[in-house]
Amino acid sequence: MSAIVTINSEEGLVDHLIVPGAVNTEIFLDYINQLFHVLGGRNDVVIFMDNLMVHHTKLVAARLLLFEWIAVFNAAYSSELHCIEVVFASVKFNYRKSMAEMTGKVIDQLHRNLIQKAIEGVSTDLIQRIIAKFERNWKTIVTY
Repeated sequence: MSAIVTINSEEGLVDHLIVPGAVNTEIFLDYINQLFHVLGGRNDVVIFMDNLMVHHTKLVAARLLLFEWIAVFNAAYSSELHCIEVVFASVKFNYRKSMAEMTGKVIDQLHRNLIQKAIEGVSTDLIQRIIAKFERNWKTIVTY
């Protein structure tokens, strides 16, 4: 899972997107478009980004230019200068805390779901063949 998060000093959390897997240029461009609408089409935006390769693509640069946004990039390997890293640390803490509280419930439900799926995965044909085999065995053992 990956998350794209936008924060500012006035509103706090402005917008976010959670995606399965890694963020690619297409996903990031979609997010920028979404953010443009969330911000009401404002063009007085300075967007501070880390050095993820996606942030440096020509397509992203063109979109930021189209929206008249200014891109500022964090110094390489200097996450301590990027306030979103502190926000992400808080997100990770909250996530781990929630997981610890829910782990028992989640694991129990996961086990139930897996067992349910395993039970439903046994075909009628297989059950009939197993019973037929045992009936043959019973007939050789049981005398009337």
